[in-house]
Amino acid sequence: MDSHPQVSPLVSVLVPVHNAERYLAETLRSVLAQTFTDFELLAVDDLSTDDSPAILSHFAAADPRVRVLRRSGRSPGLAFALNFGLDEARGALIARLDADDIALPHRLERQVEWLSAHPDHAILGSFIEMMDSEGNPTGLHREPLGAAAVALHSVVGTPFAHPAVMMRREFLEAHRLRYHEIPAQDYDLWARMLVCGAKGDNIPEALVRYRVHPSSDSNVRAAAHEHIARSTALRQLAHYTGGTQKLGPWLEPRFQQVAHAVITGNTLPARPGDGAEVQKLQDLLAMAEPRLGVSIHEIADLRNRIAEYGKVFQSGSRTLDRVMNKAVSSLRPMMRREGGALSALASPGAASENEAAAFIKSVPVFINTRDRVACLQRLVAWLERAGHENITIIDNASTYPPLVAYLEATRHRVIRSPDNLGHTSLWKLPELHPVIMSEWFVYTDPDVIPSEETPLDAVFRFKQLMQSYPHILKTGFGLRIDDLPDHYHLKQRVVSWESGLYGREIEPEVFEADIDTTFALYRPGVPYCYGPALRTMGQYQARHLPWYTNSAVIDDEEAYYRAHALSAVTTWNVAGDAKEQVTSGPGGVAGRETFAGHVRQALKRRLQALRSKIR
Repeated sequence: MDSHPQVSPLVSVLVPVHNAERYLAETLRSVLAQTFTDFELLAVDDLSTDDSPAILSHFAAADPRVRVLRRSGRSPGLAFALNFGLDEARGALIARLDADDIALPHRLERQVEWLSAHPDHAILGSFIEMMDSEGNPTGLHREPLGAAAVALHSVVGTPFAHPAVMMRREFLEAHRLRYHEIPAQDYDLWARMLVCGAKGDNIPEALVRYRVHPSSDSNVRAAAHEHIARSTALRQLAHYTGGTQKLGPWLEPRFQQVAHAVITGNTLPARPGDGAEVQKLQDLLAMAEPRLGVSIHEIADLRNRIAEYGKVFQSGSRTLDRVMNKAVSSLRPMMRREGGALSALASPGAASENEAAAFIKSVPVFINTRDRVACLQRLVAWLERAGHENITIIDNASTYPPLVAYLEATRHRVIRSPDNLGHTSLWKLPELHPVIMSEWFVYTDPDVIPSEETPLDAVFRFKQLMQSYPHILKTGFGLRIDDLPDHYHLKQRVVSWESGLYGREIEPEVFEADIDTTFALYRPGVPYCYGPALRTMGQYQARHLPWYTNSAVIDDEEAYYRAHALSAVTTWNVAGDAKEQVTSGPGGVAGRETFAGHVRQALKRRLQALRSKIR
């Protein structure tokens, strides 16, 4: 056994290893390549008879963060190996990973940050990307989001993907919890943690690539897994219902399948009678409420989301496509959760003009603005022409007089914040939480304007794309760079940056690429994020108007905007060295003039104009 390191790391990554030579090196490399570095990698050799011990020794010799623990005994056992690792772990946080899976580079960083912000949670998982034995992706698997959903899901199956879990060692020690050497030992442990009062949640993005192959433990012991899982579900049902109810209806396989789909958002083909299963889930939640150990707000949210799902069946729908449940921690931090909305989505396919028009008319559109009016007017005009009626302008303490006047006169809803909330203002306004948690919505800056040739059904097109690609959280316009003027001083930098976004074309003129606050349609309940996202090209493009600014001569509005922008603003025209503008010097010789000089000149012109009006 290796000696313990002098300084305890924050995280212990626990990897049990038994005859894993085929994938082991790739797994270890994925841990050592993490963006978060304060960890130890505890690899427990569980009586391997292949080259796994040699591979482990090689990595341990090359990196001091790798500690190899060699288990003794007559026969291998996953729970024995895991408990051996837990006993030797020095980190306050225990991260799990199997020897054939891959941790994505930011996995530890994301989970450490989340748990630091949620000290009342003892266990945290994430979505996982499924892959086959050759590493080919086969789909995204979602897990329940929010402490209420995690607890309720534990009555139908494991609420976490084992290799994606991070837990607090202190909680395990305080309650003397360890794995039991049984199939489905992970589900059994999570259930016992929840009964002991642990709160759990999942991050709504894939942080681990999970390999499914014939020799994986869940396949080798499938029948035994099913038996233990049923026993665990029965135990959880008895706990959350008080043990006074007949539990049979909630142990039926179809109920468990429907409940899993409703709570997590994973796909399930519908059957007649599934509406009754949703009703059973509502009844179960009502009985379990007092024992779930979460806030009444979370209970109410979960109840409403299940009810919304049930409407699919009440309206006569025969298609149970999927239910989205996304993190919204930034929306309600007081709830200490990242739960989100559930909404039934229709199957992708041909849609009638009436369906498209109805969606466009009703979908909430939020425009985030500050001290810009010309571009805002152009964007609103396009939206109105396209048939959008549910438009809300979020104003961030603007003081530019023409914009203030426009906001007072517009027929659309205006929310005026007394503070500059920045580019994520939508998620900081409590009055908008019910909308974005339950409905598809558009969020955009005011300076992103669809091109002249862009079809007016663009937002509905975005929805159709996301129905075809369930892992995508938002879809928006690609930005044109083919017509940027030469007088824009950052043209080459913008072209270089934007060109790099379009490396993964998933269908003609549709690319998987991150989106910030550029015009995009979001699924219900999605928090501020960069993706996974799609950008459309071809006909469905937009222009980012600041890229068309004449850097030599800026108008009054642009000068006012830059003078009053947040110091942390990230627009290409204001951030960083972009504040130094290229201008024409005397005699046509190119010179340099500071951004402040432009502002002074523009404000001087504005002041002179105002004085003329007063006179």
